[in-house]
Amino acid sequence: MSPRARVAAGVGALLAIWLAWRLLPSEERRVEAKVREAAAAVEGKDLLALAGCLSRSYADAEGREYQDILAAAKGIVFDRFDDIDVSFRSCRVTVSGAMASAAVSVQARGRRRGGSKVDALFGDRDVFDFNLGLRKESGGWRIVRIDESETP
Repeated sequence: MSPRARVAAGVGALLAIWLAWRLLPSEERRVEAKVREAAAAVEGKDLLALAGCLSRSYADAEGREYQDILAAAKGIVFDRFDDIDVSFRSCRVTVSGAMASAAVSVQARGRRRGGSKVDALFGDRDVFDFNLGLRKESGGWRIVRIDESETP
């Protein structure tokens, strides 16, 4: 291989590495995408899509497990509201190996079944802050815990 060809091959390899670094999503972006996917599942009232965002080993501080979260989503939100809107106010992600956390603030509103008025999903609150725990499992990141924080 000529010196010119070696330089061209080296530049090509560096360009390929740079492009892969710029174009491939970071783990933080993948985690945020999973959080947004879960929010979109709630917005679309898609229980199957929401189930795909949760780990089968889901367990939170309130003692809720995987099936409990799905039942609550269906009974408390999906069955009571025709239209749901979830808007992100912020999402801060930290990744450490196969574990991640996401501090999320969302505004969630909906139109109750048969109603015309858009209301907060729960009482008079429409802003919710959550701390989510995620784990990288086969098939990608899954939510293993959701802890709600008090919103001032």
